[in-house]
Amino acid sequence: MTGTAVRPTFRKAKHPELDDLGLYWTDDAGKPIGYVRPGIAPQGRTHKRQGTYTKSHISVDDHAGEPEQVIRVIAKIARERNLDQVWFIRMGYRSPMATFLRQRETLRMMQTTVRYMVKVLNLSGMLEAMTDELQSRVDQSLLVGQSATLALCYEDQQATIQVSDGKVSILSDMVGKNVIRGDHAVAKLLVGGEEPSDILKLSSASATWQACAIAQVLLPNQYPQLNYCDL
Repeated sequence: MTGTAVRPTFRKAKHPELDDLGLYWTDDAGKPIGYVRPGIAPQGRTHKRQGTYTKSHISVDDHAGEPEQVIRVIAKIARERNLDQVWFIRMGYRSPMATFLRQRETLRMMQTTVRYMVKVLNLSGMLEAMTDELQSRVDQSLLVGQSATLALCYEDQQATIQVSDGKVSILSDMVGKNVIRGDHAVAKLLVGGEEPSDILKLSSASATWQACAIAQVLLPNQYPQLNYCDL
């Protein structure tokens, strides 16, 4: 049973029609150290976004443990079921498994366009909450020890990310010439929904080229993804 303890959501996983399995393994002391919950998606089943499956395959939307061990378990199931395709659904881009799979030559990546609604209620407050993360991004970039400003204008709110000798602080008004103006575009930048350059090119936002370059460091693409456990 999955879902919350207060209100269970799914009594037999999210897709009971997929013939879901549940396997886990332990260390020498009997302590669980990994699990995988694969489902067998049958040929001919229709998915609203992926169309009709032309071949049966294993669909994996929940797992834990060392990626290589997870793959070994799934491979055993695939051989037993005579299946030659495995689909990993809704993995975080930087997750250990996604990183592991990108190193393999037989991988085919499919990424859907992320569409979401975001409204920023308190621009400067949100940036203040992000200060530690912004500092970490600066520390790992060419802005280390440098100074720069990135001013953001969202609806009737204004704020500036200031980097002084490599230290990040947030100002509650617009400072400097590097400015980005654009409501939805600014919101997408803050959540890291796409590459900053793409967000600014494909929106009605206005920005100087210096602001775009600084945004690549301070507000990079975070590849946001909700896995099935969070839905």
